[in-house]
Amino acid sequence: MKVPSTWEGLQACSRLKSDGIKTLATTAFTMEQVVLAGEAGCISISPFAHELRAHLGTSYHDSEPVLALFLEAQQYYRQHGIPTKVKSCGFTTLDEILATAGVDAMTLPAEHLEELSSATDSRESLEARSVFHRAAAQQQQQPPPESVPRRSYIDDRTKFDRAFTVNGRGKAKTEDSIAVFCGFQIQAEALVTSSELN
Repeated sequence: MKVPSTWEGLQACSRLKSDGIKTLATTAFTMEQVVLAGEAGCISISPFAHELRAHLGTSYHDSEPVLALFLEAQQYYRQHGIPTKVKSCGFTTLDEILATAGVDAMTLPAEHLEELSSATDSRESLEARSVFHRAAAQQQQQPPPESVPRRSYIDDRTKFDRAFTVNGRGKAKTEDSIAVFCGFQIQAEALVTSSELN
């Protein structure tokens, strides 16, 4: 079940897990959401590279993509033995996809799959563009980076809200994405209703 990465949504994921229902936390833009999704027991989380509006029209540009979040989230989960998988999405360019190659999973639009299938770059050239590949190569050459402390928000809404609210535009991007999805839901319901009347 897809659930938005809000406080309420991720608390619901925790309850759903206890009922044996698997969840994917979506509309994630911050590490606070990543941490809470892992604590809630989500099977996977879908951080968006860009806010949703960047995909709805060519006139809108997201000036703050969160590409680094994919690597940070996956490293955090692995470092702390959290089984939640990172499923990246919301890309606008092939370069962004290649930069995040190595993430657990991706959601890709058909046009990007077509671009990938016609790519003629060497494997080495493609790997050099991936932040995951570069991070792995760097870890082989240097001592492992200092451990990132495990954080917890599952039982402290005030702590989550405070951290989530001050972390860039994550809260605004999440709320805007939910509003866009709600708009699509309303349109779909109207379409179904109008087709039933005809």
